[in-house]
Amino acid sequence: MIHEARNNAVQRMFETSCDAILFIDSDQTFPHTALDLLIEKHKDIIGYPIVRKKPPYYPNISRWYSDEGVYKVYENYPQNHIFQVDTIGMGFTYIRREVFEKIEKPYFDFGWVEKDGKRTDQMIGEDVYFCKKVKEAGFKIWANPEIEIGHLGMFEYLPRIYFNYAKMREEGRDVKG
Repeated sequence: MIHEARNNAVQRMFETSCDAILFIDSDQTFPHTALDLLIEKHKDIIGYPIVRKKPPYYPNISRWYSDEGVYKVYENYPQNHIFQVDTIGMGFTYIRREVFEKIEKPYFDFGWVEKDGKRTDQMIGEDVYFCKKVKEAGFKIWANPEIEIGHLGMFEYLPRIYFNYAKMREEGRDVKG
């Protein structure tokens, strides 16, 4: 399972003198400068928005709406500078060692969104579980849209596909997946 693989990778990091870990999913495409662009931002947790492989191609970033008790996709995010998010997928994400030193195991797991102390029907994956823990520990999570990370499937899905698809929907054009 993906959460076990991520937890094992963190454990391996602790067996070294590494000061950070970089998660890259096997179906991501990226330019050779992608890691450098994250490191130079000097953030504890930073990754790239990566879109899903099916319509409406939502990005893997979200915000928490406490009044509703739900995470919602961060749809109209800035495209030319880094910005804070409440969750980011781990498809291409850089995390400093100290983040893991300040939260308890398991770092990654599955769970449920809670509202008013009660479990809702919204399940959260290992990436949202991690993001929730680090936010509770006081860390900020950043997204960097300055370059496009591709998501391989039938073809290479890029963030511009999401924005083009959203624009066509706003214009009332008939769009199908």
